[in-house]
Amino acid sequence: MYLNFILESYEDIGFVTTIDRFKAIVKITISPYFEKDFNNIIDDLKKEIDIEEIENA
Repeated sequence: MYLNFILESYEDIGFVTTIDRFKAIVKITISPYFEKDFNNIIDDLKKEIDIEEIENA
């Protein structure tokens, strides 16, 4: 939920969809227009919480 709240504070930067709530897997859909901003946010969040990118299944 923390990640969702952070992204919601940046309107329209991305949308979080929960894939598996027990494993804490989410899918984030972003606009290519906001890709740089999104990557900056994720880089900062990695300093606070564990974030791992996984390939689409």
